Amino acid sequence: MKTARVAATLTRILLLLYPPAFRREMGEALVGDVRRRAAEKGPLWLAGLSFSLVANAMGAWTEAIRPGLAFSWIDLKLAFRLLLT
Repeated sequence: MKTARVAATLTRILLLLYPPAFRREMGEALVGDVRRRAAEKGPLWLAGLSFSLVANAMGAWTEAIRPGLAFSWIDLKLAFRLLLT
């Protein structure tokens, strides 16, 4: 249960990096989903979650500023995961 609470708090903090429109539309749903998954996955999962949220925030801002921009922050996430394996 403690992991879920830490994950939810971390998610709320990292949501501050996202554009305001995203936070309004998706913020609470994302926190709820993270809380459920953290209870199943455990503490090690939090490191990957943090990186994903930061990378996705950059992508959300890119999309908010320049819709349809070809660059994808998912590429950055995948490259980082490949380095970890």
